[in-house]
Amino acid sequence: MGVMRNRKVKVFLLSLLLLTAVEILVLHAFFSENTGAVRVMAAAAAVNAAVAVVYLVTEIVQSKRINRFHQKIEDNLHGQRETELDDLREGEFESLQASISKMLIALYAQQDALEKEKAILKDALADISHQIKTPLASISLTVDLLSQPDLDPLERQLRLERMETHIERIQFFVKTLLDISRLDAGVVQMRMEAFTVMSVIRSVYNDLQELFEKHDVTLETDIPADLTVYADKRWLGQAISNIVKNGVEKTPAGGKIEIYARENPFETRIDIRDTGIGIAEEDRPYIFDRYTVGKNSGSSSVGIGLNLARRLLYRMNGTVTADNRQDGQSGAIFTVIIKKDINA
Repeated sequence: MGVMRNRKVKVFLLSLLLLTAVEILVLHAFFSENTGAVRVMAAAAAVNAAVAVVYLVTEIVQSKRINRFHQKIEDNLHGQRETELDDLREGEFESLQASISKMLIALYAQQDALEKEKAILKDALADISHQIKTPLASISLTVDLLSQPDLDPLERQLRLERMETHIERIQFFVKTLLDISRLDAGVVQMRMEAFTVMSVIRSVYNDLQELFEKHDVTLETDIPADLTVYADKRWLGQAISNIVKNGVEKTPAGGKIEIYARENPFETRIDIRDTGIGIAEEDRPYIFDRYTVGKNSGSSSVGIGLNLARRLLYRMNGTVTADNRQDGQSGAIFTVIIKKDINA
């Protein structure tokens, strides 16, 4: 019997046996001829035997629980997740069981987080590899053509401009996808603060000025100078930049981007309108999905800029919606709404 190998059980039984022997010897030495004493001796022996039996049964039950507990720990170590360890029920054992259960829950949560990060990194690398394959092949072909000494100067300039476009596309894609991956992994920390909307729009225009000039598109704003918003300035700028970039690329030469902002006691609203061809009806439900390239999108679109914008705004307690303009002009309108800081 496994329980008999337990040192504590051996000591207890030996002590009980010695106590019984002492009782018998004492009673025999002093009351051997007394019938009542003999009965007392028998009763004492019976009580000790009963105590021994109860103790052994208790130890056997406890031993079985400990063995089941041990087996569950072994199963967890071999990949079978089970955090409900309910075999031990009293005193210090119960406290130990609770502590181990908490430790297992924490370890599995950490393992899940690591697996999630690993999967996100794997998907990001696969996406980058797939998406940059075509522009890299085009760049490689362009380099071969540019090496030809008799290439027409105009053709050479055209090829250089195309190569520059491909490089910009790769840079934007890699940066945006890595930002999305960081958001998915939960490593992006928002530094919320109050600042003017106009300061963000100026920063966005400065970053995209060459794109505006390249497409011959102008920017018009209607934003009160003192209008503030509570958000992360860097990431709000990134979100608005992606929306504006999307509008510029879909707006024909001579068009414009209009940014209008107002507030009420509960939120700040920023409307970003373009004079492009608008959003195809079948694309509207999916325009913020990753890798959605709409029917009216240009060849340089990779379908992740708007997805990142929506994710960033969500992290800042904001939203973004898209629709076609209803003011008699062609083009799309993106509405960004940021909730007010209730503690301000």
